[in-house]
Amino acid sequence: MKPLLHCFTRISLLYLAFSAAADARINVMTLNQYLGADVTPIVTPADPVAYNQGLVAVLTQTAQSDFRARVLAQANAIAKRLPDVLALQEVWELRCQDFDSDATKGCEDPQIAGAFTDHLALTLAALKKRGVQYKKAALIKNFDLEKLNFPGAPVAGIPFVINGVPAFLVAVDRDAILVRNRIEAQAVIFSSSLCPNPSDDGCHYSTAAEALTPAGLLRVERGFTAVDATIAGQDYRIFNTHLEVKGEDLGIPLFTSFQAAQAAELIQVIGFSASADRKTLLLGDMNSSPEQQNPTPDIITPYNQFIGAQYLDIWNLRPGDVPGYTCCQEENLQNRRPTLSERIDMIFSVDDPSKANKIRVIGDNASTKAKSHGLRLWFSDHAAVAATLQF
Repeated sequence: MKPLLHCFTRISLLYLAFSAAADARINVMTLNQYLGADVTPIVTPADPVAYNQGLVAVLTQTAQSDFRARVLAQANAIAKRLPDVLALQEVWELRCQDFDSDATKGCEDPQIAGAFTDHLALTLAALKKRGVQYKKAALIKNFDLEKLNFPGAPVAGIPFVINGVPAFLVAVDRDAILVRNRIEAQAVIFSSSLCPNPSDDGCHYSTAAEALTPAGLLRVERGFTAVDATIAGQDYRIFNTHLEVKGEDLGIPLFTSFQAAQAAELIQVIGFSASADRKTLLLGDMNSSPEQQNPTPDIITPYNQFIGAQYLDIWNLRPGDVPGYTCCQEENLQNRRPTLSERIDMIFSVDDPSKANKIRVIGDNASTKAKSHGLRLWFSDHAAVAATLQF
């Protein structure tokens, strides 16, 4: 009986191994968390008085947009979906420092005090509160006011005055990849030939717009991160990026050339770092929709570049004629009905999956709104996108 039992056991193990491989799936999600206000006044030339007014207005709007309430709504949506890998953009950290001892003035002024948050720390805490554990696998700092140092200033950042009290603002725009605690994942460290501009766990693009601040020009950095992860026995390399805004949004055609150059650089990195034993995914806020037109024959939009590189737009695998709009709600997030009108948050696969299901836009209906001081706020000006893929 031993030989027969041995054969049966071996066949059973082979069957279980085959079944596990056949059922191997990855559940991914991408979300732009949103600062809570349009930062254009911070990066727009103006006289000192007008610049200060614009900066205070940004902080006031950010406080009113109440990220502490919104992150709870975001965490509810994430916990309900339970993605294995979560790509986040606009993971802001805002800090303020003053030298006023009054606990109700300066940085603590009620008009702006709510603006100063660390999105990453609050996100991880909110998810933990919902009973799900995530960890940071990769982080990149993009636009960074901490790099500004005024001559003679006691601290880094942009000086401003709020109700007569001087203070200093530091704002850092970050992108992050989170994974569930049980998943093995490591940030990918690229060679200097592929990543000439490293930043934390990621890379800044060689092409970037510049903003004129009171301290001079500051590069508005954009970049990408990637992690290698093993999920249900399958190896993946997962990229996250937030490309520059398109020229049509600003009335500045040059900005489309910035995002086009960034997309071309990313495609090159993905191609040169590809491996036959890993499946490659690209998630993020592409700031480029399928409807975006090439402004000139020489400037190819990011979306058209990704399709030209034969990346698969996972949304197109969803049955039914659903537009999948992800952007954008009103700036103050208080609009009653969704105002999403374009699809710019995306999941691409470099390798064709054998199956793709549960492809969803999340955060585009009122049931996902946050409650804040008697208001109902959309949890971001973007909706999230999620998909479950099998290879």
